[in-house]
Amino acid sequence: MGSRSFVIEIDTMRYEFDANVMKLSLQLHKVNKRLKINESATFVNDINDFSVVNWSVNINPNGKLSTLYNVTFDQGCKLLDNSFGKANLFFGVVVKNVKKFIPEIPSKCPLKKIRLLTIRNFDYDEDMFPPYMPEFNFSCVAGLITEKRYAFKVFINGHVASKSSELFYRKKL
Repeated sequence: MGSRSFVIEIDTMRYEFDANVMKLSLQLHKVNKRLKINESATFVNDINDFSVVNWSVNINPNGKLSTLYNVTFDQGCKLLDNSFGKANLFFGVVVKNVKKFIPEIPSKCPLKKIRLLTIRNFDYDEDMFPPYMPEFNFSCVAGLITEKRYAFKVFINGHVASKSSELFYRKKL
């Protein structure tokens, strides 16, 4: 794919998980001057049904938030084949990107207990987004719900910067 005139970068991340449902470890680390995520997770029991919650907001310069997308998908087992991603561009990009970084994620339920799921060097792949995006700061949350409780929630803050902007060059120096 062609080169994009912007970068999407992670600035901060935090996470929470329910140890009765899963074990989760997430770390941010720097690779080629970009923060990337490494993850390892296992479920305590097989997960036969789950929901996915994912939303993102634009943080305007005046501090007001505007929603980029807000998706709750209650049929997580159907989500594994990415059929829902065709209906929402941003969410589809997120699902495709997650599958790229977790090759062992199953294409159907159940999510098996004790099976190790790992992510190495996850970041946002600009080539999966539209060719132009304006500069903005964002905050997003992704979570998995099973049996009416969150298995985990991940909170990410980041930004989109033009490769020709002062912000991009200042950060890269």
